[in-house]
Amino acid sequence: MTWFIGRHIEEVAVLYARKKNKLIALCSLVTIVIFTAHEFAYHDIGLSAFTLLNMTCSLILSFNIYQCLTRDSRYTDLILSVVLLFQTTISLLYHTPSITDLFWLYPITFMLIFVNHFRYGALISLLFVAIVTTYSQLKGAVLFNSDFSSAAFLASFIVFTTLLNLVHFYSNKLTDYIEHLSQQGISDLAYRDHLTGLANRWSFENWAQTKIDQARATTGITAMVFMDVDNFKQINDNYGHDIGDRVLKEVAQRLASSTQVTGYCQDMNNSLARFAGDEFILLLSEVPSHKILTRILDNITAIFETSQESQAGYINDLTLSVGVALHMRDADTLSELVRCADKAMYYAKHSGKNQYCFYQNIHDHSSLEQDIYRDKSVNSAANQ
Repeated sequence: MTWFIGRHIEEVAVLYARKKNKLIALCSLVTIVIFTAHEFAYHDIGLSAFTLLNMTCSLILSFNIYQCLTRDSRYTDLILSVVLLFQTTISLLYHTPSITDLFWLYPITFMLIFVNHFRYGALISLLFVAIVTTYSQLKGAVLFNSDFSSAAFLASFIVFTTLLNLVHFYSNKLTDYIEHLSQQGISDLAYRDHLTGLANRWSFENWAQTKIDQARATTGITAMVFMDVDNFKQINDNYGHDIGDRVLKEVAQRLASSTQVTGYCQDMNNSLARFAGDEFILLLSEVPSHKILTRILDNITAIFETSQESQAGYINDLTLSVGVALHMRDADTLSELVRCADKAMYYAKHSGKNQYCFYQNIHDHSSLEQDIYRDKSVNSAANQ
């Protein structure tokens, strides 16, 4: 089961990583195109140092694309961001492009923001705005005129950067929410019973083992409660499995409500579970006294004081047979506690149903115990 959960969560993470890799690879390719266009634009001027710089950056970004394609992309976003900042800063500070060349800053800003997580993209874009602001002040007299002033360019650039960061912020929130829903759905599939919504057997046993280990150091009572719906096979036979499923849902809801009222289930997501078929299991921990424990059990056996009604009419008065095993008195391991509680439940069922029974009370009834297990074997064969 752990493999099942991990595999599906890993698949979600891989899909997200692949989308990001494709974006980084595309932005790296666009950046190479921009550098190549600049190289052709300034080749005749004889800027050999910039030619070498462009070639070096292009080689780095080519390697970055290769890393994205091979899915070893741990630092590809950082590499692209550093190359963009470094090359753009050098280009702005050490030569004077035409006013039209400044519009390349817009796609570069877009890449700096969207290839990074929102927090890092916002910080990098803020640094980039500072660089562009410094540049516009230094080169304003050369590049700009009265029709298009440096202040107008800078204002438009800041507005553009702010809007991109807002879009990136909400897209990140949406992505995080989708990932959360995906992981929650996977978790529910792995840990919850699909019919009743209670914990399934696997998640209950993992949680209960921890609670039992902790119970060794506490003074309260820890009790394993095993419950079975009386005459459930007749409901399925007479009314069909759809009605049977509705009954199981109702049982789960009433048991959950009953155990919530008691206040001795520290984790309602795991303390009550559907064990199998029409069997439910509950671990009560740190119950202060035996008197309070019996009061809780009385509440559980009294949850069906009204009939279940469906399209087929009244089914019958539902009742529960309940078996109880106490930690350290009856058993000290999870598997033994479950076995003892199950045994006590069959004793309660064989003794008239609609009641609870402690495991300790069945030891002096060896002949009846044999009848219980014979009856249990017959029921198991019938269910199969």
